Amino acid sequence: MSEAAQGVITDIRIADSDQAALGIGLDWGTVGPLHMADEKQKEMRALFNQGKLYGTHPHDILIKKIRIGRLTRNENDDDSAAIRTSGCYNITIDDVEIMDAGVGVALHELPPFSNHGAQKISKTFWACYGSFFHGFLRR
Repeated sequence: MSEAAQGVITDIRIADSDQAALGIGLDWGTVGPLHMADEKQKEMRALFNQGKLYGTHPHDILIKKIRIGRLTRNENDDDSAAIRTSGCYNITIDDVEIMDAGVGVALHELPPFSNHGAQKISKTFWACYGSFFHGFLRR
């Protein structure tokens, strides 16, 4: 999870499951007392500037040669994803086959107060295109 870095996830086969909602997941973490409420943002920024609050983020990871079966536990959100990344950077996803999932690939931006200068953005990306993701989704 958080702070995993400079690695390769390869040659993984995930079998059909009606219980598993997520195939592969990478997510960020924090050090310090993070609170996201608007009224806490000034305090959170001060703690960040003092080095008492910061994010840890998976980065520089290659995910390739992944075969995912039918993950039919669809919770109707992107936690029901074949592959999910949140708060990561320099992640490459290549050669992926997904038979069925609530979401094929869920990509989320870096969180506020990350040590990589990301802005708070509420946009969520569900993507299977371009040079970032070189696979295909089968339904």
